[in-house]
Amino acid sequence: GFAFTVKCAENNYGGLVHALQHITKDSVDPQNLVICVDTCGSPKAVAGSLLSTEFHRLGINGLVVDGNIRDVAGVRRVGDGATSFPVYSRGVNPTAGTGDQPGQIQVPITMGDEKITINNGDVILGDDDGIVVVNLVQRTECLREYEQISLLSSLLDEAKRIENRDDAILEQISKGKALLDCL
Repeated sequence: GFAFTVKCAENNYGGLVHALQHITKDSVDPQNLVICVDTCGSPKAVAGSLLSTEFHRLGINGLVVDGNIRDVAGVRRVGDGATSFPVYSRGVNPTAGTGDQPGQIQVPITMGDEKITINNGDVILGDDDGIVVVNLVQRTECLREYEQISLLSSLLDEAKRIENRDDAILEQISKGKALLDCL
């Protein structure tokens, strides 16, 4: 999905509440979003089963927290039976932060030991082994390359069609038919 970035104040999940309000009140289409959270190194949990359940209910694709979550058993139960709601975090802390600071939404954040910058709208891909971020510039380059490959592929298909047509005409000419009669 596409990153919806949240920067929480230290030990505070208010940024996630702010994101939730923005998504629901401003008619943001949640269907392709992955909520990505920079906790600013907070040791306290900023998410758990309540936020995960609400994000899933809205149709959001997942939650990535560069920090701690809580209610792990409840988080694991979130889903519709066929699929679970993916939540990635650095760790677990049963102590929740507070929600009294709105944090920032849709701003560049950094995550991970490598301090990777994630911009709102970057592509986030995840599986059981972790997540990969494709930033906007890379995404644009990938799309350009895909378009070039698609164009090249269609040109190759057209070239093959022309080659097949020419081979058929050559076959007819070799059997004595005039070129003008083959065209």
